[in-house]
Amino acid sequence: MSSKSPSAETIAKKVLVLNVASAFGGAEKSISILIEALKKDRGIESEDTLALVYEHKRLSELNGIQLYRFETGSLRRIRNWFSLRRKLRTLTKVVQDFAPDLIISNTYRSHLLLLLIRRQIGHAKLFVWVRDFQQPGIRWIAGFIRPQAVLVPSKAVLETYKFNVPVLVYQPLEMDLPSVNQAASEQDADESLNIVLLANLARWKGVEYAIHAAGELSKSPLRCKLDVYGNVADENYLDELKQLVQGDLQDVVTFHEFANVDEIFDGADVVFVTSVSRHGGPETYSRVVVEAFSRKIPVIAFSCGGPKYLIRDGENGFLVPEGDWKMLALRCQELAADKELRIEMGENAKSSYLRLAAESDKTFQRLFRDV
Repeated sequence: MSSKSPSAETIAKKVLVLNVASAFGGAEKSISILIEALKKDRGIESEDTLALVYEHKRLSELNGIQLYRFETGSLRRIRNWFSLRRKLRTLTKVVQDFAPDLIISNTYRSHLLLLLIRRQIGHAKLFVWVRDFQQPGIRWIAGFIRPQAVLVPSKAVLETYKFNVPVLVYQPLEMDLPSVNQAASEQDADESLNIVLLANLARWKGVEYAIHAAGELSKSPLRCKLDVYGNVADENYLDELKQLVQGDLQDVVTFHEFANVDEIFDGADVVFVTSVSRHGGPETYSRVVVEAFSRKIPVIAFSCGGPKYLIRDGENGFLVPEGDWKMLALRCQELAADKELRIEMGENAKSSYLRLAAESDKTFQRLFRDV
């Protein structure tokens, strides 16, 4: 792996982003933040200089840029070669008509499409964003695409893949801090604890460990509430989780559809991140961690993947051994009982967010601005 960063040659006036994916997750949130930063940087010229090829309808809410909907549909069934060829011709025309200086491929499906049309897109420079651990053949794909740089969200990904092109750690973050109500760290010690877990309901999110920890806490004098927010990615997994929530736990654990992040965090005392290194995990970054940091909310996470590099154990949150739900419960009890610890962790979490956001902005300047 090369530690060399892209040079000033990669700075571009016209940027096209490929974000072809049927779901809306961390990758889409990140690209939304990046596009807003690019719009702000370009001002009134953004619509002429920025374009997005997208699949998930939520990205259509972005304004001030050129938008092109690309539905993969039958691409999930490669048997339909006529449909595949037609869609590739459409994508090629979009790219050629916009004539970007830089193309950013943001999802694995985008990388595959880019590979198939690589010879037809001219001399545009390319960034390939590798965002998860489940991208079969990504080194081979990147080798054929020949990007100017591979972008990764964290050192967790950097240490997993070895590329023969420049690799840069970059994760877009919002510079403006959200408004914060009275943080949990500033409240008096209490015998109640509101725990929040934001995760699409897929096995690698490890939601069962959070439920077990809530069950352990419910046996103590501490009154706790676990609210799980996320869209259902695996119906069978949801059924298994609901089987765990029986008896008195039904008053402790509640499942919700995903909602506004500010509303979710409002009143939260602790945030859990229980993703595991199996079933397609762990987290490559964990935006939930930094969003909690920005609101001065301590995070308790399993020590794997992205959270391991964001959380400084005992300083801005707690790291616990992967799968150890009893330690999750123990750390919750410590936070509930120690006001000074909560205040210190909350302030350290905010400082961590400001540092991460400044680092992100510095990388943005290197990648996208002619300085």
